Amino acid sequence: MNTNAAHQIPVHRQRRRISRQEMLRRKRAIRRRKRIARFFRISVAVLLLLTAVSFWQDYGGEILPTVNHLYYQLTARYDLPVSKYDFAALQEENETTFAESLSSVDADAENIIEALSELVKNNAEAADFVADYPNRQNYLGQSIDLTHDVIIGQVPLFLQWDKRWGYVSFGDSIIGLSGCGPTCLSMAYVYFTRDLNGTPREMASYCEKNGYYTESGTSWSLWTDGLSALGLSGEELSLSENSMKKALDQGKLIVCSMRPGDFTTSGHYILLFDYDDTGFCVKDPNRVSNSSHTWDYVTLSPQIKNLWAISPTGF
Repeated sequence: MNTNAAHQIPVHRQRRRISRQEMLRRKRAIRRRKRIARFFRISVAVLLLLTAVSFWQDYGGEILPTVNHLYYQLTARYDLPVSKYDFAALQEENETTFAESLSSVDADAENIIEALSELVKNNAEAADFVADYPNRQNYLGQSIDLTHDVIIGQVPLFLQWDKRWGYVSFGDSIIGLSGCGPTCLSMAYVYFTRDLNGTPREMASYCEKNGYYTESGTSWSLWTDGLSALGLSGEELSLSENSMKKALDQGKLIVCSMRPGDFTTSGHYILLFDYDDTGFCVKDPNRVSNSSHTWDYVTLSPQIKNLWAISPTGF
């Protein structure tokens, strides 16, 4: 026998024995890694479960209303077709009789100028509107395009002292001074119907022609009796945080008649459209700054005289 062959056998066997040991070692290492990975997965799952249970105990009562609120925000408002009001006659009248509007405003010019001075004193945001009052004829009777003011699914912010409609007469005053009611109505109408013809100017005309303007401003009856012709409905709401949140959760908007305070020195209407854990979200037709942050219930409620939940008819 070849001596070289005799020496090759134990070497071959040694190599096989080493390979088998290495294989066993690797298998043991794989099983060990799997056990460690399984242990960590189970540990993480248990930790997440305990965290979820603890979180639910602490915040579960707040999560369900929030989820429900979000659902209505995204879907419920558009489940029903909303009837739109025919504003064609009002628009034609407003765009062709601006001279009459100008003369009626001029008849009370002294009172209006005094009120404008008070407006700019209390609200610097309206300074440009007040300064341009002598040039109001450039805006009266012009067509109004809200295309760039409205995003579908979001409540728009219209300002009563917007030059496009703010100089238009409203009763013995002008929309810029006394038109918070029609402006809030316009925001709600445009939001629910997506009809850009319902501008604050047309809403002011609607209020005057249907008896919802009084010497003290927009009548409270507008928010109940006056909405049906617009495809909307309104119901008086009790002043409580829960009832307000419930109405907003249902996809409704809330119109508030305000006492003197943070929003007004006499009387005013604002619109509530949402809430979060810091307070209620406001659309104030007289002040952008008031609409840029939330208002907690403790601050808001003492200033509210009355409030109504607004929604599409049949909602």
